[in-house]
Amino acid sequence: MMKKLNQYIVLFLWVVLFLYFYDMVMPKGIFYFIVGIPVLFLSAIYILKMFGHSKDVRS
Repeated sequence: MMKKLNQYIVLFLWVVLFLYFYDMVMPKGIFYFIVGIPVLFLSAIYILKMFGHSKDVRS
């Protein structure tokens, strides 16, 4: 229970910090979404794998 809670806290903090700094650095436009969404998706999968989830993180 506590490990799962820590996982989601770390994931939430990462997303908030990433979006905060990404918004400061990246110019607005179509590349804002083309770069931001895949980076967030891949980093979320990596964080979930770090906390011991299997290869299929969707379940």
